[in-house]
Amino acid sequence: MPDHLGADPPTLLAAHGCWYPSADPTGEHVAFICDRAGVPQLWSGPARGSGAHVLDGDPEPVTEVSWSPDGRWIAYTS
Repeated sequence: MPDHLGADPPTLLAAHGCWYPSADPTGEHVAFICDRAGVPQLWSGPARGSGAHVLDGDPEPVTEVSWSPDGRWIAYTS
């Protein structure tokens, strides 16, 4: 979404084929759902840069993701 000057915000983490990003309370990490392997799986990575990795490679598709308020846990449904 453009800012008040009409400029688009910078892309912090580029992950194609991914959706439902959820930032941790500090904004340093993002958990999200990605179907790079053909099944929606839980991924996480730093909000700025590369290094995203799969957290749950279970064959059941992940449908929702959210961080705990203290940032210690990630809740998800599959």
